[in-house]
Amino acid sequence: MKLSARLYFLFLFFILLSIASFFTYRIKLNQLQKIEHLYLLVQKQQLLCELINRGTENFIFNKSSYTAEKVKDDMLSLQQNMIALRNSVEISLIEDNLIKEIDHNWSFTVKHILNIISDSKAYQKQELREITLLTDRIKTDFKLITGSLQTKQLRLKSEIKFTNYIVFILFLITGIGGIVLIYFAVQKPLIKISTIAKNIALGDLTYQTKFNSKDELGSIGNALNQTINRQLEIREIARKLGEGDFNIDYKIQGENDSIGKSLIEMKDKIQTFFENDRKRNWLNTGLASFSELLQKWNNNLEVLSEKIIIQLAEFLNANQGAIFIINEEDDETPFMELKAAYAWNKKKHLNKRIKIGEGLLGQVATEGESKYITEIPEDYINITSGMGAAKPRSILMVPLKFNDVIEGIIELAFFQKVEKHEIEFVEKLAENVASAVHTINANSNTHKLLKESIELTDQMSHQEELMRNNMIELQATQDKIQQKEAELSGLFVSINNTLATVEYNMDGSIEKVNKNLLKILGYNYRDLKGKTDHFFILNGKDDRFWRDLNIGKSKSGDFEWKTKNDQSVWLNSTYTPITDKRGKPYKVLQFSQDITAKKHAEIEAYRLSLVADNTDNSVIITDKYGRIEYANKGFERLTGYTLREVAGKKPGSVLQGPETNQITIDSIRKSIRRQEPSYNEILNYDKNGKSYWVSIAINPVFNKMGQLDKFISIQANITKIKREALDQSYKMKAIGNSNIIVEFDLSGKPISANKKYLEIMEFSFHEISEVPLEYSFNNNTEQSSFNTFWKTLLQVKFTECDFKQKSSSGKWIWFRGSFNVVHDLTGEPIKVLKIAQDITHEKELEIAAQIQSQQLEDYTKELESFQETLSKKLQEARAEMKMQMDEIENEKIKNVSILESCIDAVITFNQLGFIEFFNVSAEKLFIQERINVIGSTIDQLLPLTVKNENQDFLIYNTKTDKPIPVNKKFPISLTINQKIISTNIAVNKIKIGKYYFFTIFLHI
Repeated sequence: MKLSARLYFLFLFFILLSIASFFTYRIKLNQLQKIEHLYLLVQKQQLLCELINRGTENFIFNKSSYTAEKVKDDMLSLQQNMIALRNSVEISLIEDNLIKEIDHNWSFTVKHILNIISDSKAYQKQELREITLLTDRIKTDFKLITGSLQTKQLRLKSEIKFTNYIVFILFLITGIGGIVLIYFAVQKPLIKISTIAKNIALGDLTYQTKFNSKDELGSIGNALNQTINRQLEIREIARKLGEGDFNIDYKIQGENDSIGKSLIEMKDKIQTFFENDRKRNWLNTGLASFSELLQKWNNNLEVLSEKIIIQLAEFLNANQGAIFIINEEDDETPFMELKAAYAWNKKKHLNKRIKIGEGLLGQVATEGESKYITEIPEDYINITSGMGAAKPRSILMVPLKFNDVIEGIIELAFFQKVEKHEIEFVEKLAENVASAVHTINANSNTHKLLKESIELTDQMSHQEELMRNNMIELQATQDKIQQKEAELSGLFVSINNTLATVEYNMDGSIEKVNKNLLKILGYNYRDLKGKTDHFFILNGKDDRFWRDLNIGKSKSGDFEWKTKNDQSVWLNSTYTPITDKRGKPYKVLQFSQDITAKKHAEIEAYRLSLVADNTDNSVIITDKYGRIEYANKGFERLTGYTLREVAGKKPGSVLQGPETNQITIDSIRKSIRRQEPSYNEILNYDKNGKSYWVSIAINPVFNKMGQLDKFISIQANITKIKREALDQSYKMKAIGNSNIIVEFDLSGKPISANKKYLEIMEFSFHEISEVPLEYSFNNNTEQSSFNTFWKTLLQVKFTECDFKQKSSSGKWIWFRGSFNVVHDLTGEPIKVLKIAQDITHEKELEIAAQIQSQQLEDYTKELESFQETLSKKLQEARAEMKMQMDEIENEKIKNVSILESCIDAVITFNQLGFIEFFNVSAEKLFIQERINVIGSTIDQLLPLTVKNENQDFLIYNTKTDKPIPVNKKFPISLTINQKIISTNIAVNKIKIGKYYFFTIFLHI
């Protein structure tokens, strides 16, 4: 018979004996409990009889309804208890005749009590005597029942004690038989097995078991022998793995061979680790070698690219390689430019410029991700050598990416496939190369921008100096022109008053003379009639003078005449031959002007002409019809036209072009028609068709009669200024698109406002210029607040603040901005500029935050009040809890006393495995004092451990790694002082609050 069958038989006998004993004990105990219950119930009935008797007596004397109700309640309780007593008759615990006698007496008692309560005064005392007599009889019967129950109670206790003795003797006999069986059939073989198991645990594999039995212990011995053989095999495998020999042939013993599977898995992991470590060392070594190149050539992109691609191709055994760098010189169409190549036929197969998005390289630049391809297009690339050409097996393209910005691409071609760690190496190297490329480009751009900044600063300084000089010259020229204008105006009046005409015959004799000439010369008409001009002209004529006139040539010049008083006067005269129908001159007309004063002013006029000819400004003089009569050298330099090319033409027909503003042209023409001075800025074109900007000042010139005679135009080249102003205009427009811009006069009235401001305020400019908007500074909406603010602003010149204005819909709009006082060239304030941003949403959030803060403060006060109330309640709860804790502590002391007196070894530990209780029986069993055990972990004492699985704590057997069931007994073997003890163990688990506690009962 197998050992397990013998143990099972012994265990079954023990269980049956226990069940029989248990049921016998429970039957006797139930009877005893029923008798005790009936004993208490009978005593209660005796008390109720006494209470009913006294209550009836009290009712007779005080007639209280409460007393009557109390008597009725007691009667009802007694009646209900009688039902339980009648049921006990059925199980022979109480004699039937006593119950019947009690029922008979009780029925009469109830009748008498109801008569008294119904207020039948005639016989109340007689009824009371009857009730007293009947209740005494009932109490006597109850006493008889009580005596009978006590007798039965003593008899049952005696029977229970005798049963316990019999059960104890049977258990003792069974236990002795089990111990003998266990010692000879289990313990001795187990000691041998334990010794070999300890040797195996200590690593001693020289001993094996020799069991010939076919029971479980024989199976255990064979299993230990197999374990020793496997341990030897595993030791040999471990030795090979330690030496790096991965050629291991190990056969798994079955599907449940977890050690074999773990061993093969460990071999694979170690082999993988060695391989990964080799690749990692290769990668780090490669990156370190390239870092030297990146540091050495970090200032020359071409050299760095060439060094990188050559070393990279050789390092990876690539057959071809190239580096492309992003070129962003053309912001609209950036492209990739070849910087270096390795073993590449550039003429046939390599494009030095590749657009972003073009081909595979362009796609990699667009996507920003590495691309590794093994299916190479037929026309993509060939690798050539002296032996011929062949298509590569794989191509790797890796972007040079720095801060998610593509700086370039590395392209490599291979005859072999590229390993994953090689691709990873190229990607890591690409990050370092991208950083170096970015640094080189950044340094280059910084140097370039610095150089441009210096050049631009010099140009601006030079232009500023030229502009200052031009302004000085322009001012001086304008002053002189104004002076000359005044002189010419007087001159024209003088010409009008002194203009003289003479009519000659072809022989030079005077035919007619006007009064002006007579007045100039002091003669009368008769004095000059028939005489030639030889009598009067002292200088200015030569011998050919009249011969030229006779052949039709006009003559002009300044001539010195002699007056009647022999005084000399100068006349500017023009002699014009008048021809007949055949073209033959028949008379000569002389137009003369007294230029005596002009002669004296010629020197001054000559000086002024020098100024006009040498200034950079363009000076044009036209007749009253706008035709050019004079243009200075500045005009020729500015336009490229000479005076001969433009004389007699209108300036607009020569200088204006397709982009000239028509509104400006109309404004100039309107001023000319009104004979008013004008100033404009206009776009003109020079002789080569190149446009330029000028500021043009046109002033009309009147003669002494107040009639329009000429126009003088002064033009200054403002192309550079205009471009700078246009640039400033674009900047102001950009500011205006994202900011609010309003201009005020010095009184605070708006003179302009941008579209964004008007849209926010929901006003038109006419509305805000007619009616002042309502402002609020520091939540003050009074007009005096704005006036004070404006007065302060004009003093401090600049201020920044937050303010609000009321829109057309009545909504307050918050702004954050600055008020700037704008000055003219002389430093005088001319207007105020407001630049601001709409912060209404920000202010609303701020106000909401303030409201929430106030609400939070109120809520905090409520919490404090609630906390005070809660504190009082907590104090009360603490007092009550203290009472409960005292009760719990007392209960704990009681439980500890019970556990201490328990014959089983009791050990309590928490969910972390720390022992908290160790009773006296446990001290005896483990031969250790509790002071040395409490605080240590359970696995130091027993082969048990606590594990957390999904927030539930379970106890595991450390030998089998299987969970131990709770609230069930199971056998366990313990080694105490090198002795193996077999016993039963029971585990209880409880949860107190968040924590779990376990109690172990070891049956000694």
